[in-house]
Amino acid sequence: MAYIGNKPTVGNFQICDAISVVNGQAAYTMQVGSVNVLPETANHMIVSLNGTIQKPNSSFTVSGSTITFSSNLATGDVIDFIQILGDVLDLGVPSDGTVTNAKLASGSFSNITGTGTLAGFTSTGIDDNADATAITIDAKENVAIGITPSDFSTSYSSKALQVTDVTSLFSMAVSTGDRRTILGNNLFIGTDNNRKFVTAGAKQSFLQQAEGVLTFHSDNSTGSAGASSSTSQRFQVDSIGNMKVSRNGAALNSNSTHQLIDAGANSYSLMLSNKASSPASQYMLEIGFKSASPDNSAAKFIEANDSTTTRFRVNSDGDCQNHDNSYGSTSDERIKQDIIDATSQWEDIKNIRIRNFKKKDDVRQYGENAKPQIGVIAQEIETVSPGLIKEQEPNKGDILSSSEFGELYQKDDDIPENKEVGDIKTISSNVKSVNYSVLYMKSVKALQEAMTRIETLEARITTLENA
Repeated sequence: MAYIGNKPTVGNFQICDAISVVNGQAAYTMQVGSVNVLPETANHMIVSLNGTIQKPNSSFTVSGSTITFSSNLATGDVIDFIQILGDVLDLGVPSDGTVTNAKLASGSFSNITGTGTLAGFTSTGIDDNADATAITIDAKENVAIGITPSDFSTSYSSKALQVTDVTSLFSMAVSTGDRRTILGNNLFIGTDNNRKFVTAGAKQSFLQQAEGVLTFHSDNSTGSAGASSSTSQRFQVDSIGNMKVSRNGAALNSNSTHQLIDAGANSYSLMLSNKASSPASQYMLEIGFKSASPDNSAAKFIEANDSTTTRFRVNSDGDCQNHDNSYGSTSDERIKQDIIDATSQWEDIKNIRIRNFKKKDDVRQYGENAKPQIGVIAQEIETVSPGLIKEQEPNKGDILSSSEFGELYQKDDDIPENKEVGDIKTISSNVKSVNYSVLYMKSVKALQEAMTRIETLEARITTLENA
């Protein structure tokens, strides 16, 4: 064990107050200056009874401040003295001014000079080895850990803490004087009233909280931390949880809704990117009513507006509308090859059966009032023109319409943590869909053939009428 000064060879000796013997009593309270004392053990005591030194733990025992002799004492017995040695390593409290530098063993500490309180130190540091300074404490009570005294920032008023690792990849400083925290070489965090500042070099940002609204501001302009309150709002969470994000200085509006507002002119306002090498059935974006099925034109999945009017919308019933009734595909000749006339579509179109039907999900929702629709049946189209058919995994509504597609989790099932009742449990078959856009082009080709035949018949009739 290390010691301050020489290794102690004596303890904290105390002589107990005189004790009067009571006839027929073995136990007595030990006091020094009328205050109970607590010896470490019986071995830490010298006890004299009737002029004879008593053997510890045999002639007497100790419990707390009570000494108990092995037999009751009688009238005429005399407790000569009880001397308490104390903990032999306990030197007590040194008197003021008795511990000086000269009393400290060489090598115990390095480079400590000065006297009085910590504020009076003028040391260059406390070394953990000969090559590097572990801790630096300057006269203003600033503390630096892991850096040399010459590298320690002296810009703080007082009571600052600076920590730097060996490679200087991490640095942190905290100052109570100017309420700043430094992370790294140029990142500062501080406070100013209800604002929490973050500055990178001379650029500043701050986090502000007021009336239940949390706002993050940032600015590319230079200035001292806290000097400007006009920095642009970049991100805000209002009192009811709406998240609002601004880019390129766009002003957040007061609408009670989540917002992403952009003032950029030549870039994406929002980009969703999936960089998985094999995304398989990954969904990029889902928009849905999770607790209702509006199925009308009043509720919208999507609405695209400019400053003049609505240009495009998708209603909750799935209908799509656009301002110019224009739907297209890139069709430039320069991006196509192997261009030839399409083959006859006469037989295909003639063999397609056009049907009326009701969707089962509509019947579940509206019963007998479900609207009939006109269209084709995928399995029937597949026998005529299989290239028009595509398949995809069923959704929950498809499985509700037919158990041939799979199963949904029921309340009595062992449901995984990320699933719930009504989610898809198993898939047994894919759902077939029809590529109507190609069907329409086949119909146009068949119409052209019909027009040619009609024109041929008209010419024959004209010839017959003029004969």
